[in-house]
Amino acid sequence: MTLIAEFIRHYTSALLYFGRDEEDEPAELNADDLSEDSMIEIERDCRLFIGQNAAILEQAVEVYGLDAAAHDFYLTRCGHGAGYWDGDLPKALGEQLTQACKAFHGTSVYRGDDGLLYVFQG
Repeated sequence: MTLIAEFIRHYTSALLYFGRDEEDEPAELNADDLSEDSMIEIERDCRLFIGQNAAILEQAVEVYGLDAAAHDFYLTRCGHGAGYWDGDLPKALGEQLTQACKAFHGTSVYRGDDGLLYVFQG
């Protein structure tokens, strides 16, 4: 698996865990339930973020791993109580990545009438 694919996988995991729109959804949602359009949107956002911030993102990965860097992309872009800024990274690096996330809207997932999960931005 490529590093980009691994980043997308970890990002998707965070989205499905923290981004549930309905409280009555099960505790763990399955990525296989995401609509094709949602997967395209997730990939596009992750690739764009990685492409725009490759050098500083690489530094973050060296500090605390690819999984944490991907999770923090989701948490930071959505304004959760944790993220790049919360002290796991050197302050300047965390601030740079936090600033980079401001180009992205928050997202959540909801289940459509067809039973698939869809990404909602806003």
